Amino acid sequence: ELCSGGLRFLMMVTTPAHTLSKFVLTSCKEYGPTWRYFRKMCHALLNVNVSKSYVPYQLLENRQMLHEMLVAPNRCLQNIRRYSNALTTTMVYGWRTPTYDDEKMMQLYEGFSEFVQINQTGTSALLDSFPVLRRLPDWVLPLQTRAKKAFKKERELYVGHWLAAKHAIKAGTIRPCFSVGMAQAQQEEGFSDDQAAYITGTLLEAGSDTTASTLYGFVQAMLLFPEVQKKAQDEIDRIVGKDRLPTMEDEPNLQYIRGCVKESLRWMPTT
Repeated sequence: ELCSGGLRFLMMVTTPAHTLSKFVLTSCKEYGPTWRYFRKMCHALLNVNVSKSYVPYQLLENRQMLHEMLVAPNRCLQNIRRYSNALTTTMVYGWRTPTYDDEKMMQLYEGFSEFVQINQTGTSALLDSFPVLRRLPDWVLPLQTRAKKAFKKERELYVGHWLAAKHAIKAGTIRPCFSVGMAQAQQEEGFSDDQAAYITGTLLEAGSDTTASTLYGFVQAMLLFPEVQKKAQDEIDRIVGKDRLPTMEDEPNLQYIRGCVKESLRWMPTT
């Protein structure tokens, strides 16, 4: 509630958060109509068949990331984060992040880190378990002030992204992306720009951070297990050859690569 204004898709449940204890939130299996509606919409706009239309975006960002790894290998994490953020902004809003030093991308990662830090504190657990404590003035619980400031800054970022996408839709300059379907749904259902901004913003932070973390874990695995890296490279050379990069069409034939991907997810989960 304090960090997200009740707008974050990830934390929507059937009963308002301030009436639930942390135990009930953990065990609650029922989600309200707003959550169910947005989940259905996200599934319709991001299912496997629709996702295939975003493959050209992936190919473009793949190439830039590989180029960056060659010219700036010391910026490995930055290269990966730029890649995952650019890919996600293109799929969600229709525009890409060409450089790591993009101010709004830096704000996204800093804001997400702040969100995680706030929610990991003992004070946040107390506020979740005993909502009556929220009636205390902010100077008694400085974490409340910190959470409200984080929400204000995050809201400005997400609403700015969303309104920019809507402007591009009206101007007819937007690329195929999630926001096009979201804008149509907003016209039909009448939900607010704040709510639309947080649906798209949640997808942005999820796609940017989790993908980057998984890829970074994969790079670490390749460094720690060079014999696996050699075996994976041999499979690519054998199946794909040395004259081109792999594509999604090669995936069914790259079973060892597929195994490496799955092991990366298991070995170092993004949480």
